[in-house]
Amino acid sequence: MRERERERERERERERERERGAHLAKLSPIKSLNPSIFNLTKFLPILILTFTLTFCGGSSSGGYEYFNDVKTVSAGGRASNSGDTVAIKTDGSLWAWGGEYNEPVRIGTDNDWNSVSAGGGHTAAIKTDGSLWTWGQNNWGQLGDGISGNYARSLEPERIGTDNDWNSVSAGYGHTAAIKTDGSLWVCGLNNYGQLGNGTSGGDAELNVPARIGSDKDWASVSAGGGHTTAIKTNYSIWAWGHNYNGELGDGTNTNRSKPVRIQKPSGN
Repeated sequence: MRERERERERERERERERERGAHLAKLSPIKSLNPSIFNLTKFLPILILTFTLTFCGGSSSGGYEYFNDVKTVSAGGRASNSGDTVAIKTDGSLWAWGGEYNEPVRIGTDNDWNSVSAGGGHTAAIKTDGSLWTWGQNNWGQLGDGISGNYARSLEPERIGTDNDWNSVSAGYGHTAAIKTDGSLWVCGLNNYGQLGNGTSGGDAELNVPARIGSDKDWASVSAGGGHTTAIKTNYSIWAWGHNYNGELGDGTNTNRSKPVRIQKPSGN
């Protein structure tokens, strides 16, 4: 008798399970599932994957598309609350965002951009043909187009000169430094701390066209900062010049330098 009662109780429990499964099947968009075996936790990974593909870039219809073809990117800015970002995709197109644009926008239609550097308020880039281009603020001549002044600026890329032998470029806060394919070093822009490296400094020492620094032809890379510049030669030696109040040049002093100085190893190393 007790065994029959237990069997009837088990049958009633199975019936309740079937009723619950049928109710869930009515609520679920997955109509092909058998209501008697429907288990949400079993299909949770599938649901998560579906959501990810639909809303996070895997879908080409209505979903977000993420960049997965960017070959170089550069972040610029004068302060933590002011800056922009520029990038070049593998197809050679140029993109930028920041300021009034909170998502990437394409700059022009050219597909021959090779490298780019975002500075304090300006940008410099090199195309695949070795030509140099700049745009943005130009109050100190940092664009190198022969113009400077408080309201000077270029709202779109403009070519600097006619040379086609530019190899790399770096945009700083108010100056620009670049290296040609022959290893020569060139600069323009603000020079209040000697960051151009031409032996001069001061508010009236700015240059609004690229000028060569010295006669060396073994410069390999250069980086323009807020008020100083650093570079590496082909023998892997490191050089620095410009603002040094905080010891950013690394020469063991706090003295500004208007010419490149080679950085030594610390004593005992």
